[in-house]
Amino acid sequence: MISDNATEVEIFWDDSIDEYITLAKSKDSVLRDFFSINDWQFIKNIYQDIIDESDVEYLEKSIEFYKDKVALVCDGRSAEIDKSVFFKLIAFLFDLMIVGANDDHHGIRYEPWWQGYTEVSYRLQHKVQLEL
Repeated sequence: MISDNATEVEIFWDDSIDEYITLAKSKDSVLRDFFSINDWQFIKNIYQDIIDESDVEYLEKSIEFYKDKVALVCDGRSAEIDKSVFFKLIAFLFDLMIVGANDDHHGIRYEPWWQGYTEVSYRLQHKVQLEL
């Protein structure tokens, strides 16, 4: 679980046969829905923009970067969180997805974009560690 005074989110790998890859728990419905991932294409389309801190949109979700905050939009609803908390959450999410895909021997690991994604994940882990 990652939390600060205003934000609390728990993200976990979904081992069920449900449609989700990850599920999130949060009192904030935007954060819960944003970090509940049901499509690898979402990750494929956002990972580079996240490390570059560039605004990005894919289907019903988007991320907008500001000086110290990040706005997450999901189905027209939005939530702002501290940038440092966002990077902790997204680094955790990316690492969880890599570990889950490896544990499940998922074929996604052989996609051409996967190597770039894992490199970005490691860079995010390093970025978060430097901020502590």
